Amino acid sequence: MSKAFEVLLSTTYGEWVKVEADNKDEALEKAEAGDWEEIADSKMVDRTVTGDVRSRVSGATEHPFWKHWD
Repeated sequence: MSKAFEVLLSTTYGEWVKVEADNKDEALEKAEAGDWEEIADSKMVDRTVTGDVRSRVSGATEHPFWKHWD
């Protein structure tokens, strides 16, 4: 019988954002400053397995990983 495991992935997403600008340089500056309207599209650009693996405990409700993000 197989066992359940949790494997930590590090994932990076690229996002195309809508920007109101007069030219490309201004659009880049506004995007860098966070002055954009909305996310037009997003795509995963990289995914890496970190090597962290743990057995999954049946019925567990609290995820120990999130304790480090208080």
